[in-house]
Amino acid sequence: MDPVHLLELLGGAAEWHTLARYGVTRAALNREVSIGRVTRVRRGCFALSGANSVRVAEVAWRGHATCVTAAQARGLPDLFADSTIHLRIPSDRSQSGRNTTIPPGITRHPMQKDRSGPPDIGEVLDDAAGCLPRDEQLAMIDAALHSGLILPGDLSHMRRGGTERTLWIARHADPKAESLLETIARVALVSVRLPVESQVVIGGVGRVDLLVAGRVIVELDGWEHHGTPSAFAADRRRDREAIARGYRVLRFTYSDVVGKPKGLVTAVRAALSASSWPAEVTARAPSVRDNQARR
Repeated sequence: MDPVHLLELLGGAAEWHTLARYGVTRAALNREVSIGRVTRVRRGCFALSGANSVRVAEVAWRGHATCVTAAQARGLPDLFADSTIHLRIPSDRSQSGRNTTIPPGITRHPMQKDRSGPPDIGEVLDDAAGCLPRDEQLAMIDAALHSGLILPGDLSHMRRGGTERTLWIARHADPKAESLLETIARVALVSVRLPVESQVVIGGVGRVDLLVAGRVIVELDGWEHHGTPSAFAADRRRDREAIARGYRVLRFTYSDVVGKPKGLVTAVRAALSASSWPAEVTARAPSVRDNQARR
């Protein structure tokens, strides 16, 4: 069996006993290593040159991707694009005959004795409690809820961050959140006791990211969805419609929110306390929440 072809079929990396089981000989493997097409990663573990680093680490350490690494693979947001490989790695007893010192670039998470397979998405998000601030973990959880990867009831099983953190996550999680920026902004505003609603539909305006105290619209503008001339023009049309209905509109970018949410909070508070609010708030169009309250 050709070692290179077999490694390709196995995802780019495998242990020697697996290669041997499919008919690879030592001579054939050593030949590929000598010409650089295959690399000996660690004792008994081989990988194709240029193979996926996460797959190589999983095989080399007999672990499974978790936390930020597994969340990224599922398309969940990661604030700072962590390049560290996060693995659930079994106890040293399963690494018999190997150097068990974890190299730089790999973060080890404990593997439960009764769980030998890959962690499910709930466990992946739970493991993030050991590595991320709670608002960044919440952003991933919001995204998972929004996409249907987890259900609200799954939050009660997340225990790695302790009881206080688990309760905080359950209290602040919002499946309506559509972006990492939205979660961070919402948490910053709620933390100073401002009433915030996510993804509110306002007549004549459309859906807005956040509505604060029923009066201030907060829009979080990522370049991906707001960076074209047509999107820019559409945003301004929406702003004019909202202002005509008695709302104030505040727009924030990634750099306005990440790492400095206090500035966002200050701006929203200033907008709420401005003296030029209309005497009659009824000038604004009702939101979906208002219509539901009347039923």
